[in-house]
Amino acid sequence: MSNQNDTRRIKQLIARAWRFADAADWVCALGSIDDAIRIRPKAPLCWVAKAHFLRESRRWLESEEACRKALTLDSGFDPAWTELGLLYRDVGEYRNAADCFRRSALLRPDFGVYTLLAIVELTFDPRAAFESANAALTLKPGWEDAIQVRDSAKCAFGRQQ
Repeated sequence: MSNQNDTRRIKQLIARAWRFADAADWVCALGSIDDAIRIRPKAPLCWVAKAHFLRESRRWLESEEACRKALTLDSGFDPAWTELGLLYRDVGEYRNAADCFRRSALLRPDFGVYTLLAIVELTFDPRAAFESANAALTLKPGWEDAIQVRDSAKCAFGRQQ
């Protein structure tokens, strides 16, 4: 099979996996993404999608392994850092989540990632949460989620004084 055909097939498999995921059919989503990984095992995007489906299935350790595999393939692949941050957030490891979101935002500044960072920072460092929410608002002024986190952070560090 040619490289162009491989690429087309992988795109089809990923699209099919997301259709299954939209229906919360994680078994079929994972089956489709595993098929894509068999074709191109060094594609970090496929590993991140697998990590996402595993996280949604609450298969935490396997999700972390898939994220780590993506990062082994490309340590600068920001979606892998974001997915790993989401995993850590979901299991309550907020400092680890913050580290991952920070790395992702440094690689590719994104208002959504800065907002996720601010949300987890709010649990342990309201001043940092305030700054991260402001970073999100610099990228997307008026972003309501970031405004809410910024206001919560301001209240939280105001109470600490």
